Amino acid sequence: MKGENILYIVEGETEKRFIDVLKQHYIISGKVIVYDLIKKQLTLNNLFLRTISSNTTVIIVFDTDVDQEQSVQRLSQNLLLLKTKIKHIKDVILIPQIANLEGELIYSTNIKKIQDLIGCKSEKDFKKKFLKIQDHYLMNRLKEVNFQLSKIWSRAPKNKYKIFQNQSSKIKNKKLSN
Repeated sequence: MKGENILYIVEGETEKRFIDVLKQHYIISGKVIVYDLIKKQLTLNNLFLRTISSNTTVIIVFDTDVDQEQSVQRLSQNLLLLKTKIKHIKDVILIPQIANLEGELIYSTNIKKIQDLIGCKSEKDFKKKFLKIQDHYLMNRLKEVNFQLSKIWSRAPKNKYKIFQNQSSKIKNKKLSN
């Protein structure tokens, strides 16, 4: 993907933070914006769509925990708009999270509950603390809990989101994936 522009569209601030840290070593680098494509309908008037550079690959990271037909349809409609109406987009890569970022982190490390990753008291506390910790601390912590790049975003959804193929292998650093 050298020579291409990369744009990540993620659901929330914790995903943005995680990708900002991962792209230092584990995944391809690119701009990250927060826009929930499952909850919000895209239109051609969305400001970030008008600023997409030519030859851009869009990488969409989305949760699969809201198993409602309306959410799946909205995501499908948003994908159709991105693929057919925005001329500058070269490719769209989908990365479903089973069921959310916290579930992916538990699956890809040796922690039993998400609070164990950064030493917090509750799941709600996790999000607040996760957004504030320094990059090097998070990177070191991921290594300490045996983070495996090959396991993060490696599963296919089994619910209504199973129509969306997981394409995470396209963004992972091949040297570190094994």
